[in-house]
Order: sequence, then structure tokens, then C-alpha cells
Amino acid sequence: MRIPLLLFGLVAFATSGCEKVLEALKSESSTGTAQGTGDADFDQQISQSGQVVVVDFYADWCGPCRSLGPKLERISHSLGGKVSLVKVNIDEKKALASSLNVSSIPDVRMYIDGEEVDRFVGDMPEAAVRQKIEAQASKVTGVAGVTEPGAETPGEEKAPIIEPMEKDWLPPGMEKK
Repeated sequence: MRIPLLLFGLVAFATSGCEKVLEALKSESSTGTAQGTGDADFDQQISQSGQVVVVDFYADWCGPCRSLGPKLERISHSLGGKVSLVKVNIDEKKALASSLNVSSIPDVRMYIDGEEVDRFVGDMPEAAVRQKIEAQASKVTGVAGVTEPGAETPGEEKAPIIEPMEKDWLPPGMEKK
């Protein structure tokens, strides 16, 4: 008889503790401690003119998200303010994530003038992430650290184009056709 009573006591203790934890989590999420955006101003956030807006859909419990987040912050900071980073915690903004069909995280989407121009899912090396973001940032004029295709800086010479050589010799036993 003692074991069921002891088990009942543990269950009662655990459930009361869980309720307190859930209440604490709800109050923390309602105060907005995580960097994020609300559903109402999401369209306004992604419609920033003259900027690439990188939206990172993440969760605090997601390991790859915790790895990718600092990379995105470093890259957006290094591009001179022409790249804006918006972080959306999918646990807090479930309706927004659902409406945008976010099914796997980290999910990173890039917007220019409110239009989605690129996206990727999962963690990637920082160089690959930088390349994807810079490719979109080059479409926005005047981005520091990003050169537009075909643009030269003053005094810079173009590298010579290397062309294949015509073979004037053949290995022994082969004839020219």
C-alpha cells in the first residue's frame, strides 16, 4: 500500500511543479524576452525598402538554430546595415509559422521589398550562408562589402580571361582527325 501512495504523491508533486513551469514559460513569452516579431507587423518588417530582410524561423530548443543564429547576426552586421535580420521564435508565433508553411527549422527566408527571393532550411557553414545573403544583397544598390556583377573599382584592372590552348601535339600512336 505504501508504493501506490508514494507514487500518487510523486505524480501530484510533479504535476504541480509542471503547472508552475508552464505558467512561468507563458509569462516569459508574453513579455517578449526573445527577439522576434509579431504577426501584425511581419509584413511591415519584410517590406523595408532598400534592404534585404533575412527572416530566421527558430526555436530555443533547436541545436542547429542555436548554431546558425550567431552566423546570421555576424553576417547581417558585417554588411553595413543593408541587411536586416528578423528572428521569429516558432514556439511563440505558431500562427505566423503555420501560415508561412514553416515545417522544419532553422528556416531562413530572404525578402527584398516584401517579396521572397531566396530561402534555405537547416544549418550551413558560415561561408555558404554569407554567399547566399550576399547574392541577394548584390541586387540591392549600394551595399557595403558587396560588389555588383561587372562593377569595377577605380584603378582596378580586370583579370585576364584564361582560354584553353589549342593542342599542337598528340600522344604517340594517335593521329589528328
